Amino acid sequence: MSTGKDQSAGDGDVKLSRSVAYFAIQSESLSLEEITALVGVDPDRGWSVGETLRRPWSERELVRTFSWWERESGVSPGAPIRLHLDALLPFVRSIAGSLAASTLVSPCLMIVQYLYNDDEVGFHLDQEWITLLGSMSASIDVDQYND
Repeated sequence: MSTGKDQSAGDGDVKLSRSVAYFAIQSESLSLEEITALVGVDPDRGWSVGETLRRPWSERELVRTFSWWERESGVSPGAPIRLHLDALLPFVRSIAGSLAASTLVSPCLMIVQYLYNDDEVGFHLDQEWITLLGSMSASIDVDQYND
């Protein structure tokens, strides 16, 4: 969400505000492959329940307790959040019926903003988004960061 106003990090680096939005589906019982079959589209990122995860900073192996399916907006992180939401809307519309019919998934609209300027703080979800998300009992997760 760059508008040309940049904030210096104090050490000569310039931080640009950025935003991303994606649509995610979580399930404790379906695998990634089963979620993909339900919506009919491959994810941009995902994993299945029971897969192991090893973080670079830890020797410990974690076992995932849920499957995760994620589709990104495809819009540049420097674009306003409105463009991300506009890009996701047709896709979410196309899979809403499949998700509304399943009680085994938890859909979620994810919005992440890194805000380093005073402009464009926040976002707006119009009635179409609210109705669509409600039709499939989807949640909304918003993370906003400011250094």
